[in-house]
Amino acid sequence: MARARPATPTLLPAILIAVVACATYAVALGAPFFFDDIDSTVENTSIVRLWPLVTDSGDPGVFNRLRASPVAGRPLVNLSLAVNRHFGGLDPFGYHVFNLAVHVLTALLLFLVVRRTLQLPALAATFGDATNGLALAAATLFAAHPLLTESVEYVTQRTELLSACCYLTATYAALRYWTAAEARGRARWMAAATLAAIAGAACKEMIVTLPATLLLFEWTFFRRSVRDIWKESRGLYAGIGLSWLVLLALNYDAPRGTSAGFRADAPIVAWWLTQAKVQWIYLKLVLWPAPLAVHYDLPLLRTAREAWPWLLAVLATTTGTVALLRRRAAAGFALGAVITILSPTIVVPMMTEIVAESRMYLPMAVIVPAVVVGGYALLTRLAADGGAWPRQAGTLIAVVLVVAAGVAGARHLALYNDEMALWKDTIASQPNDPLAHYNLGTAYGDRDQLDAAIAEFETALRLDPGYGDAHFNLAVALGDAGRPGDAIPHFAAALRVRDDDANDHLMFGLTLAKAGRLDDAIAQLRRAIALDPANIAAYQGLADAEVQANRPDSAAAVTERAIRVARERGQMDVAARASDWLSRLKAGSARVAPGLAPRRRSRT
Repeated sequence: MARARPATPTLLPAILIAVVACATYAVALGAPFFFDDIDSTVENTSIVRLWPLVTDSGDPGVFNRLRASPVAGRPLVNLSLAVNRHFGGLDPFGYHVFNLAVHVLTALLLFLVVRRTLQLPALAATFGDATNGLALAAATLFAAHPLLTESVEYVTQRTELLSACCYLTATYAALRYWTAAEARGRARWMAAATLAAIAGAACKEMIVTLPATLLLFEWTFFRRSVRDIWKESRGLYAGIGLSWLVLLALNYDAPRGTSAGFRADAPIVAWWLTQAKVQWIYLKLVLWPAPLAVHYDLPLLRTAREAWPWLLAVLATTTGTVALLRRRAAAGFALGAVITILSPTIVVPMMTEIVAESRMYLPMAVIVPAVVVGGYALLTRLAADGGAWPRQAGTLIAVVLVVAAGVAGARHLALYNDEMALWKDTIASQPNDPLAHYNLGTAYGDRDQLDAAIAEFETALRLDPGYGDAHFNLAVALGDAGRPGDAIPHFAAALRVRDDDANDHLMFGLTLAKAGRLDDAIAQLRRAIALDPANIAAYQGLADAEVQANRPDSAAAVTERAIRVARERGQMDVAARASDWLSRLKAGSARVAPGLAPRRRSRT
């Protein structure tokens, strides 16, 4: 049984890691919600209250099954959002502090994993007293690296943060299991690894790769045969394997199947060919993290002829990884672990995000230590005289890299304070990305800069004529600008893409009413109510259209139904206002002023 040397105190390294991370991210702790945060947080009705966690009524609970949401099938992430909302409402500050705290904890776990790995007998002779410094250099560089800023700053990406934290917790527990001297200690660490894996499964699906990563680790650093691994660690892998059952239970009905998965309309082979190129984009961002973007527009490679340089590179890397693993080389583990962690996103198509910086969060926990430790090993080999200069040079290089990474990260994070600036920055590097133009248009619309919003939506549609959300938001902007006639074709185009959204039909109906097409407006508003019987704005709009059509009795009936719905939902103020309006309607002196529904924001 391999033994690790006794660990040294961790308080000072923990403080340094926290200081580096906080210094990097402090500039954007008050940044507003944006992009998918609107769906996962602002408009997520399941996090409005903490208790009960599960309900069987119409009111959603934190652990009730969600669909088509960034947190669907990820109940622990949803619970963390509910805790944030319970104590801080919708003030973004608390959500960012939570994300940063998880990031600091993950960096500290990385420090512990790297240090204990370097203290294994097979490595201790090489790195000696440098293990603490190397682990600290790796953890602080991880804490400050600009490539990780999206994962930490973007509230919705706490799915990635929490899952990675659980992943490293399980890895550390496995290390302690392999080096424990007594059976009781092994049992405790096996239980810890199992619980961490199960918790990770309730955060994000990438935990599925954990057993394979640990198997590569054990094969590399403990120099055992497969038979020995089975003999001594089968209980550990069986416990961690329980996380797969949790994943199956949470995802059997594909709660996010509209954005990811094998579908008839997804060009699977093109996805695989393109991912060969994507891996080298990630490598470039690791080494030179600029320009960074919250969304990347990358054309699919549809033939092997287009993808052959990238395929050759992947083949060479895979061949080299296998050779290194056969020799049980540390570099082989690093390459194999990165490939393993990325494999689900390489294999399973997600056409809305061909490239995503957040996917590199956990792989960076392998890459950064590998570069730091490998660089130090190279310096020591160059020092033929065995002097102290390799450590001094290594320390200087590490400090320079951490400071440079922190400054670059903070500069990029400053963009998150202004959603408009963030999308403009994205467009600067991705000028043909329709989604970036769409979201910039939405930001303009939120500030009532309607001409600029309309221009951005039109650009998005020029780049992608079938972009339903862009048609919808362009129609809303045109309606707000007093051009309901121009808005109508775009509402119709949006409905051809998706016909099951009550909000779409509501806004179309209100616009048709403004244009004087009352019968068409009434049909759309009735459709909105059929899709969402609790949509008070749709009842208001329908009642108004019925009044304009000189049918006050129909308007009164609609309003009475709206009052019942409002009372059933506890919206007594809405019910009171509707009752007052109903009284004035019956007196022949009322009109409805319906509120507009929010614009949709989406990555799709």
